[in-house]
Amino acid sequence: MISRITTPLTLILATTLLIVPTAPATEGSAHDKQQVSTLYGFENAGEIERWRIVNDGVMGGRSQSEITRSDSSTAIFKGTVSLANNGGFASTRTIPRSYELDGHGGVLFRVKGDGKKYQFRLRTDGRFDGISYRYEFATEADAWMTAAVPFKDFVPTFRGRILEDV
Repeated sequence: MISRITTPLTLILATTLLIVPTAPATEGSAHDKQQVSTLYGFENAGEIERWRIVNDGVMGGRSQSEITRSDSSTAIFKGTVSLANNGGFASTRTIPRSYELDGHGGVLFRVKGDGKKYQFRLRTDGRFDGISYRYEFATEADAWMTAAVPFKDFVPTFRGRILEDV
């Protein structure tokens, strides 16, 4: 039985987390300047205060993580995931608020990872626990990547289980 395996993790979020419009703008259209809306940018030091850590300690686990802002205006999420005490996750999330996503078709984010797999999750309400919509992605160690993810590519889940008819 494996009970004490720990895995370090590091994920760097670039300066912006964006939402993209449902229909792409055409060249010269009025939407050119509104192609994307910034949800989070880390240029402002206070922006990091909207993010919280949620680790498996909520269920007795031993994983640890933190999110900090770097001098180069990125958010750095790092820590250690531990399987001790039936744990196994570390996460960061924003304080719930309305993002007014009507008219947008997905998200765009830029990250630099450590070669591990991560999940980006969205929720449709302000509840701490409940249905979330997950997009899984793999990172390449020390390489920046950009993901443009349509909302239709998110999978509805509850506590890691895929839901049907949601």
